[in-house]
Amino acid sequence: MFRHPRWGGLAEAAVALAAMVLFAAAFSYPVLRHLSNIGVVWDWPEFLIRNWVAYHSVRDFHQVPLWNPYECGGMPLLAHPSSQIMTPLFLLPLLFGPFVGLNLQIPAHLAIAWSGGYVLARTLGMNRMGRLVCASIFPASSWFYLHVGVGHLNFLPTAYLPWIAAAVLMGSERGAIMPWIAAGLLLAVMFGEGGVYQPTQAVMLSMLIALWMAAMRRSWWPLAGILLMLTFAAGLGAIKLLPSIQMMRMHPRPVEDIEYSPLRVLFEGLFTRYQYYDRQRIEGWGFWEAGAYLGPGAVLLALFGLVGRTRRCAPWLMVAALFLLLAVGGPRWWFPWAMLHHLPVFAWERMPERFLILFVLSIGVIAAYGADFIAARYKTAGAIAMCLILVAALADAWTVSRPNMEASVAGPVPDEPPRPQFVQDYEDPWSMLSLALSNRGALHCNEELDFHEPYNLKAAAINRPGYRGEYYLLGPGTAALRRWTPNALSYDVVSAAGNILVINQNYDSNWKLARGRGQVGSYHGLLAVRAAGGAQHITLVYRSDFFVLGAVISLLTCVGAAAIGLRERRARLEKRRAP
Repeated sequence: MFRHPRWGGLAEAAVALAAMVLFAAAFSYPVLRHLSNIGVVWDWPEFLIRNWVAYHSVRDFHQVPLWNPYECGGMPLLAHPSSQIMTPLFLLPLLFGPFVGLNLQIPAHLAIAWSGGYVLARTLGMNRMGRLVCASIFPASSWFYLHVGVGHLNFLPTAYLPWIAAAVLMGSERGAIMPWIAAGLLLAVMFGEGGVYQPTQAVMLSMLIALWMAAMRRSWWPLAGILLMLTFAAGLGAIKLLPSIQMMRMHPRPVEDIEYSPLRVLFEGLFTRYQYYDRQRIEGWGFWEAGAYLGPGAVLLALFGLVGRTRRCAPWLMVAALFLLLAVGGPRWWFPWAMLHHLPVFAWERMPERFLILFVLSIGVIAAYGADFIAARYKTAGAIAMCLILVAALADAWTVSRPNMEASVAGPVPDEPPRPQFVQDYEDPWSMLSLALSNRGALHCNEELDFHEPYNLKAAAINRPGYRGEYYLLGPGTAALRRWTPNALSYDVVSAAGNILVINQNYDSNWKLARGRGQVGSYHGLLAVRAAGGAQHITLVYRSDFFVLGAVISLLTCVGAAAIGLRERRARLEKRRAP
């Protein structure tokens, strides 16, 4: 499964970089042509509003984006599992604006996936042709473009899977700690970018690789490395992980139905060329959940790999078979997904068809072994033949996937002048972004947690009966808004006796009283302050103790990782100098 590769020089790096840029540009071409446009179907409004609020909080109010007042009456933002804030790629929206920057993340993730496949193939000791195939098959499959087309931007961090697999292989082979720390860092970045399913899938893939390496090497080190990876992943990701755990405790996501997809549905998703996101399915969720195209070229190369590199393909074939079985779901209690679904975290997950993504990754490695075998056996003629098959496979995949990329930039950004003061409104869920841009909160929202449920609707809408304003006193007195920001609210309150100031946003225990005399609490689910009598200035701020604790833990983990890295580097240098 693992061979010692000789890493090439600058020439190979330049060729690989050029191929990566060409691939990312070609497969994201519709997005690059319309960078200022946005997606308008299915879950695009949900992710667009979340990213816009994060940008708005940082750029316009200079605040850490902890609270989102524009969605569902108010909810945590950074703590939301699907938020895409704790990642270096958040710099793109900050530099280029919330929509152009978000669109630029699409080709960036394609480049990450391609380069990860290339490094994975090098780690497995393949020749240049095998590296190009391994780099290309996984990100060319339709799963990426189907999910992006419907606005599932939390699937972008799936691009890190090949990098994590390569790091686990390196850590298992070399006996060093830094590859495991790198794998943990990538897991933390996955979660920081909104990946919910991807970290659990990455852990499963890593454990399978580590188990195989432990058996082959007759060593416990790969299994100990998995513990190191999980420890550093938790530590580096604590800045978001701890607030998210608190949020999920308050707003759990029960999933009772253990879904099932027959093999014929999965094979259709793998092999049909009609992969448009709006394609109808007879049962289950939309076709975007089952689509993961493997064209004839990829299948042919995989067959070459199984015949020519049988031993090296064996572990990846077993991995592919397991993930295909998991993708079936739970038609019986003893199926892997049905049993896995009872465990923590997995109990919140659904759509087992998403395991087809890891099936495609495994088949991509097997196909790369096929190209490696033919190119090595038949020299120049074999390399040319493999190159032609790869080009044909990529052209086929591009033709299949392109319409879904066009859907991701199908409409212009709404041109909405902002209101002078923030208010809550109630329109259809696909108006969420236009409401936010006009400084209005969307009470009728599309949201994967329970905030969208009617029984959780506490705030009142300006266009619905019963609206009393965005703030009001329950008793005699006056209240005036001094300053409104997403994470801080200031009011001047005058009341002869004790009174209750009600704010038309959902209550959250992280709201604190920074100035004034009173106590923060809930009034029928709304944020409220039981204020003392007299004239006073009241300031509420959103402060998450879990965020602060997580930030400290993440910082200390970074320091520990850096110390380990320096120690291992010093040890390598001393080993080289030794006679």
